[in-house]
Amino acid sequence: MGAHKKSSLWSGMSQLSFGGWGDYQQWADHDFQPRPVDEPPPSQPVTEQAPPPPPPPAPEPEPVPVPEPESVEEFVDENDDAGDFIRARPYVRTGGRTGTRHDLRVEVMVSTKRGVRLDRTRLSRDHLLICELCRHPLSVAELATHLRSPLGAARVLIGDALDLGLLEMRANQQLTENGRPPMDLMYRVLEGLHRLT
Repeated sequence: MGAHKKSSLWSGMSQLSFGGWGDYQQWADHDFQPRPVDEPPPSQPVTEQAPPPPPPPAPEPEPVPVPEPESVEEFVDENDDAGDFIRARPYVRTGGRTGTRHDLRVEVMVSTKRGVRLDRTRLSRDHLLICELCRHPLSVAELATHLRSPLGAARVLIGDALDLGLLEMRANQQLTENGRPPMDLMYRVLEGLHRLT
């Protein structure tokens, strides 16, 4: 029971106990007569209790800082070598293209044309790398392995180099009697395919 309720209960009981007077002495002073109803007890002046003050207002929450969106700047390293460039996604390297007009099966051999001039300002890093790798004939599968590129993307890049006149396709002159490529070439192609996976 709260302190306020307890004191009002006690004062009510004491008034009943002392004939409606505030205490025994007041009751005795009035010859132990009950206090008239219309007269408030003298020791207990009637005061209006003011309602309790309202609680202080809750402090306003501090505004939560909203992080500014990060600005994304494309970083271009001028000294980046071709080894770092080959980590780009294949579709980025091919400009989104997935096919070529050339018949570039995995066993087809390609090599850099003799006497070709490589314009480093005009050619992409992939094309420069392909020309460097193809100084000696390589199969399409081997070249895809060296480019660290899926076969489809490598075919597009090789096809671009052929269109630019940088490469030439070499006919396989060592066909077996049944018109198939020799086994050593097939093993090289297979090894290149294993490295792709």
